[in-house]
Amino acid sequence: VASHAKPGKVGEATAGSTFLTFLGYVFGPILFSLAVQTSGVYAPAFVAAGVLPLIAGLTLIRVK
Repeated sequence: VASHAKPGKVGEATAGSTFLTFLGYVFGPILFSLAVQTSGVYAPAFVAAGVLPLIAGLTLIRVK
């Protein structure tokens, strides 16, 4: 994050990244449990838990 931030904006960029990370910590388990409760099985929740980071990783590879 710091290497992509504009000069003088490293703190803001890092804080924004950390904020989004902690949103995942809060909402991830909630969304996972909703997926299990809605579908009645764990498979869709685990697929989503694997596909979303895969998409994010591929996007980050493209950006770099």
